[in-house]
Amino acid sequence: MAKTSPRSAAGKPSTRRRAACSGKAVPNRSFSEVQHGAMATGSRATIPECFLAQAASTHAYRCRRDRLRNHAQLPLPVGGRAAGGGGTPAPGDGRTGWVQQRRRLAAPASAAADTVARDASRSDVGAARAAPDSIDAPEGMVYVPPGTTRIGITAKTWQRVQRMSDPVGRRTWGHAARPSFLADVEPFFLEKHPVTVAQFRQFTGATGYETQAESFGNAGVMQRGRWRLVEGADWQHPRGPSAPKAEDDHPVTQVSYNDAKAYCEWKNRRLPTEVEWEHAARGATNDRALCAGEACPRPDAQVSAGTARANVWQGRFPLRNTAADGFRYTAPVETFAETKLGLTGMSGNVWEWTSSWYRPYSERGTPFRPTKKSEKVQRGGSFQCNECGGYRVFARSHSTRETSLFHVGFRCAEDAQVAEDR
Repeated sequence: MAKTSPRSAAGKPSTRRRAACSGKAVPNRSFSEVQHGAMATGSRATIPECFLAQAASTHAYRCRRDRLRNHAQLPLPVGGRAAGGGGTPAPGDGRTGWVQQRRRLAAPASAAADTVARDASRSDVGAARAAPDSIDAPEGMVYVPPGTTRIGITAKTWQRVQRMSDPVGRRTWGHAARPSFLADVEPFFLEKHPVTVAQFRQFTGATGYETQAESFGNAGVMQRGRWRLVEGADWQHPRGPSAPKAEDDHPVTQVSYNDAKAYCEWKNRRLPTEVEWEHAARGATNDRALCAGEACPRPDAQVSAGTARANVWQGRFPLRNTAADGFRYTAPVETFAETKLGLTGMSGNVWEWTSSWYRPYSERGTPFRPTKKSEKVQRGGSFQCNECGGYRVFARSHSTRETSLFHVGFRCAEDAQVAEDR
């Protein structure tokens, strides 16, 4: 039976911050550090209420519960169509293998320092490069064509996001996605949807693998607005043994980065990088996938109109979730919209692990040496995202490699040339 590495305790935090919601000094530490300390002492630690970070990372809200409002805008997946929609694939539809449509990236208003443009004269940023006449993708995977994509969020878009979803001064998920930069992405395959509970069960049954949550004996669950370590929570019981078991067609959660990596390697695959993930989420065309103004109503408005496009929090987070879309927690992986490429679940439902180390974009190009506390990036947002805007295409979260949470899953990728050689 494969065992995980021994648990390690995090050191005591050396700094403290002023919490806007309580006026008291609280430890400036991430959920991962709280989890490590609890694992070392056997305590059932909780995160203070002012740490309502959607992905249990170092991001912290300045929570003002009496002023919480539903100002988040729901971004439609790139070229998304309603789940279950039929019809014949049209030219340029991702179901035919690649995107023929080209998008021009609007030139920035000024040569701001927050934009790293490696080729300012490029006129077809994000246009998919030539693809073969036919691509035979591995079963359950989608071909993602090569291209150049702007990763992150520009200063102009960031200002608009703040006006839309941060009316009371809270930090939103876009602050970690600056400065934006251009990235060339090689072709690859990405699984159509997050790995399901049934698929993960095949892995554990074939290998005897024990997840880190099972080894530790507990995992992270948000209960009544607070993160808690719940005894017995694992991938089969994501909210604990007293809650309903995970359903086979739902995304597997309570899996750490190390667990996700082990699964993908068992499949002779790998986790995608965060650049690959965002490239795929943008439809490989540099589509910004960012709703703005009246053209993009609130999630509640979309649900009431019968046009829900992603599994996100409906209502007043974290006090009340109306579950107007029918799902209070995870949803089956193919419930909501597909992108033009044919991917599902790229916005909401569960955050997804990537292989990339978390570091500010401003530090790109500088030497980086990971430590035991270094964290891996998660993308996509989850069923807990509403005001935070964590389901936006550029949003980033991060946790340590051994952290398991009830709203984080993953999907695998594969190099296109490797698959074509089979």
